[in-house]
Amino acid sequence: MENRRLFERFRVDVPVRFSGVIPKTGPEMFLTNASANGARFSGSIFVKENDIVMLEVDVPDGHDPLILNGRIVWSRKNKSNMYDVGVEFHDVHFMAMRRICKSDISF
Repeated sequence: MENRRLFERFRVDVPVRFSGVIPKTGPEMFLTNASANGARFSGSIFVKENDIVMLEVDVPDGHDPLILNGRIVWSRKNKSNMYDVGVEFHDVHFMAMRRICKSDISF
């Protein structure tokens, strides 16, 4: 399978809240990997493809949550009966992703 990603992804594990076309959620979702133009989340919330969402990522760096806007590009149930969700950001976020990398949450 051809990799069409423009930016390298890195693995992380931080809580995230969705809001937008779905009611605002609590931290039942977790950011599992991210890049400057997209991310993958896992958790108990189902979201539909093409939904527009605002994400609040709780970066443990002592600052306000990171706010990212994007579109759901895929969503599927995994083996643990949870959902894996792919989000494409509306804009490229180099500095935002730098906050995540610098916060010692990537592994």
